[in-house]
Amino acid sequence: MKTFTIECVTLEALCEFNKLDIEAVFEEVNHSEISFGNNADTLLTKTQLEHILEHRLDWEGSEDILISLGC
Repeated sequence: MKTFTIECVTLEALCEFNKLDIEAVFEEVNHSEISFGNNADTLLTKTQLEHILEHRLDWEGSEDILISLGC
């Protein structure tokens, strides 16, 4: 079996790194087509979140990250 590793960061950490208001970002996610309901954790790609926010995001130069909306 081939294994792989994907870096996963919290929405809070991504917002802090990009100097964004987490409450405003979470509000934008809530009003998007992303559905996370009662899931313990939902992951978004950086591209998905950039599309929702209409804003380019950075995470130490890494493009291949997933952003956790959950716990």
